[in-house]
Amino acid sequence: MHLRRALLLMAVVLLGVAAVEALVGVPSTRVPREPRTTQVAPPPPVPRTPSASASVTFRYRPGRKPPVRRLRAGTHVTLQVASTRAGEVLLRGLGLVQPVEPGTPASFDVLLTAPGRYDAVLDPVVGRPVRVGRLVVSGCCRRP
Repeated sequence: MHLRRALLLMAVVLLGVAAVEALVGVPSTRVPREPRTTQVAPPPPVPRTPSASASVTFRYRPGRKPPVRRLRAGTHVTLQVASTRAGEVLLRGLGLVQPVEPGTPASFDVLLTAPGRYDAVLDPVVGRPVRVGRLVVSGCCRRP
């Protein structure tokens, strides 16, 4: 019987000590941290001449050769791709994807800074992917 009382008394004392320690605040003796600074990369240089802009529309037309639109590097392009089939439109080389449905074209707002060929590919829900157009971007000193 004495062992039970001793264990009960020890549990009550430990519980009381834990409650007191939880209620008493710890003194703030920590050294304040220095504010973290993050290095931010400088913004890309702004071109001195205003960039050109173009609005391009591609339409999926089965059996026809896809159109090619030639542009200069630095051109701001608003691209719309219309289709009679639901699916996704991919801009290969730019890593952009937008949904497309009949009556709702896929819309892209792109600043083409690097020369290259960028295919607009329709990946329908049913069927195989098909190229619906191509953007050919040339450098600043060459003719597109």
